[in-house]
Amino acid sequence: IIDANTVKGTTNNLGGIDFYIDYDDFIKCKDICWCAQYSEKSHTYYIHGRIGSYEQCEYLHRYILGLSKEDCVEVDHKDHDGTNNTKKNLRIGSRSKNAMNMSKFNITESGYHGVCWNNKINKWVVEIWENKNRRYLGAYSDLSVAIKIRKEAEDKYYKDWSYKNS
Repeated sequence: IIDANTVKGTTNNLGGIDFYIDYDDFIKCKDICWCAQYSEKSHTYYIHGRIGSYEQCEYLHRYILGLSKEDCVEVDHKDHDGTNNTKKNLRIGSRSKNAMNMSKFNITESGYHGVCWNNKINKWVVEIWENKNRRYLGAYSDLSVAIKIRKEAEDKYYKDWSYKNS
């Protein structure tokens, strides 16, 4: 028990990865053998266990929220830490909502979603996806300006789901 509201558990693999749940979920989760799996994409561990008589593998965050694999929703960890499975850190959303707040990654030279170098015009091109539509935000010589434009667009279109606001 960490405090009156939070309990720390430890996985049975990878040398024991600590994870956190609400105290009121402890009884529901205490007899399950939880394991950790590292996600290269998200750069965090996610906790999963075998639940029920069919020994189905379920993610802890979905189990806590009472979601099955058949539920067509995703669970977002607001702080981007897959080991923090307290209810205040979890929210349900669509695939597109969850993709809005992915951490930056290095598939472009900029390292930021929606900011990439265009060799034809020798500028940083900025785009954002909104409601399954790609929105062109301009082309800029200065990378810091391009990133600023992208972050402003995330605040405008993604609101609470933007990376910095989650």
